Amino acid sequence: MIDLFNEIKRVLTMREVAQKYGFEIDRKGWIVCPLHNDHKPSLKLYPNDRGWYCFACGIGGSVIDFVSHVFKLSAIEAAKKLNDDFSLGLYNEHSTSLQRQWSGHERLMQQRNLEKQEQKRFEAEMRLFALIDEENYLKEIYSSLPEHEKGYALGWLEDLNYQILSMEV
Repeated sequence: MIDLFNEIKRVLTMREVAQKYGFEIDRKGWIVCPLHNDHKPSLKLYPNDRGWYCFACGIGGSVIDFVSHVFKLSAIEAAKKLNDDFSLGLYNEHSTSLQRQWSGHERLMQQRNLEKQEQKRFEAEMRLFALIDEENYLKEIYSSLPEHEKGYALGWLEDLNYQILSMEV
């Protein structure tokens, strides 16, 4: 059985999809991004892999992802919309396959989100440890500082302490 998502990506180009939905494309493949308040074209349509990427908001993907973001649809709804709008005739034949693909896609996206959250938590912990190390070093050398530098060091310690206490880990 044919993979519906891949079949839609194989059949439709980003240029065709963007034109169908009324976007003006310049000769180099740039459009004004509909995902944020864009005044100059910042979204690039790529002809070879049929993908896209907005250099202002950092979002990109396939034709399905584009329709999903523009119309605020799930990937399965975007695939249905593309199938209907371009009269591809793929959905009915592959609807059960599409449901399986979507559930697998959702599991993968949830896993990626969990990994990103874990990475952010790890980075926050590393920043916290670095601040604590810096604070401990200042406390260690404080007594050996000349008197005229102690006020500066106390201010620095207060700032570090504030940063440590305000961090979310």
